[in-house]
Amino acid sequence: MYCSNCGYELTEKKRNEVLSKDQTHIKNNNTKEVFVCPRCGKIIKEGLVEEEVKSLARASHSEIHKANNKLNSAKSSLVIGAIIFAIAILFLILCFKPKNNNKFELGCTEFYVFIAFTVFSVTLFVLGTVLFIRGANIKKKYSELLKDIQNNVFYQ
Repeated sequence: MYCSNCGYELTEKKRNEVLSKDQTHIKNNNTKEVFVCPRCGKIIKEGLVEEEVKSLARASHSEIHKANNKLNSAKSSLVIGAIIFAIAILFLILCFKPKNNNKFELGCTEFYVFIAFTVFSVTLFVLGTVLFIRGANIKKKYSELLKDIQNNVFYQ
């Protein structure tokens, strides 16, 4: 499904339309649940037919699968970052040269390798954290949408 106003593709949010903002948690006869475009806020469809609901469920499953892929990528980035940081610590230990009575040397090659590995591992940690947060948010959003579809919470 696409938004006819801005062309946004299938990341619809479900929202409750109520009479006032103070009554967002109260459901009454005036509460109508519809799909809106997250970019422009325009109502995409009212009165969804069964085929559109099935299409929305398929797309939600696809988005959950993509979110799981992001979560797995995030976990692997975090683990690789931890391994590279452990190797960086080993190179830091190698900076203490026995020929200088175990004093720390800044100008040696091991120190530059330590700096490079530390920067690379921090980059992987940040990337992994961002991917994990995005993947978890997407998975939560589309899981709730699937739960609403299964419970027939919105009007068809």
